Amino acid sequence: MEDWDDYRFFLSIAEHGTLKSAASALKVNLSTVLRRINMLEEKMGARLFDRSHDGFTLTPAGSIMKEHVEIMQHSAIDLMRKVKDIDRQSGGVIKLATTDSLFQSWLGPLIKAFRKKNPDIYFEFLVSPRNINLVKHESDIAISVGNIRPDYMIGRKLMDVHYRFYGLASAYSNITDVMDDALLKTLPIMHMNADFSHQPFYKWQKVHIPDSTANDSTDHFTAMQQMIKLGLGIGLLPDYLGDHDPELVALFTLPDETNKELWILIHSDLRHVSRIRKFMEFVRKYCCEVK
Repeated sequence: MEDWDDYRFFLSIAEHGTLKSAASALKVNLSTVLRRINMLEEKMGARLFDRSHDGFTLTPAGSIMKEHVEIMQHSAIDLMRKVKDIDRQSGGVIKLATTDSLFQSWLGPLIKAFRKKNPDIYFEFLVSPRNINLVKHESDIAISVGNIRPDYMIGRKLMDVHYRFYGLASAYSNITDVMDDALLKTLPIMHMNADFSHQPFYKWQKVHIPDSTANDSTDHFTAMQQMIKLGLGIGLLPDYLGDHDPELVALFTLPDETNKELWILIHSDLRHVSRIRKFMEFVRKYCCEVK
């Protein structure tokens, strides 16, 4: 491998699927990512990605490369972890990756309760909409919504996540939980933008809600929550965010096939680290008590 940076750019495109997302993760501009990928394909003498308006998908050659590059990456990071004496430390810092919508809702009280019992453990919060890579040790723990978990991660499901349309309670409390096509056409329905185009709830909305009803849009659920509270229209939120906001009312719930799952995940190498074990056990008990 003459230049690891080439493969770092390759993995970022493979993981994120678009130039925009890969460039954001790498903190470079779009043209730099495209140039590096084109140079790598030329050097390898193989086409690694199929390009389309939806983004980049791996070719058979790209899939083979991804498998082997990830193994090399994992081996290098595993070596670094094993030479560090971190497992026996009861205190210290936990790098916790999550999203702004989770951090703003139930996760905040959980962290406060944990810190009260464990004042020697601190957190570095990585609040981001993208998927944090546990293999690269970008974080120790990830709490995120999703139904796919790589084999190298271990953890537990915390709850099911349902998606609902919410409106400002003072304006929409008279609407019952019924999907009515005629009613839908009369409502100012706001959308999550195309960054969510791969999500089941987005695909459902594109099929069942006419484009003519399109209003404002956003790329963050927390922004959608505020837009709803400003009275700009109704919008889609995960139930853990919308159900606990007293200013909002749930108007109707999407079908079960759009549901996701909330998981807490760690890399298997960290399962014996004292502070990680403490937090994982605390989350398990906390969620049982909340339920």
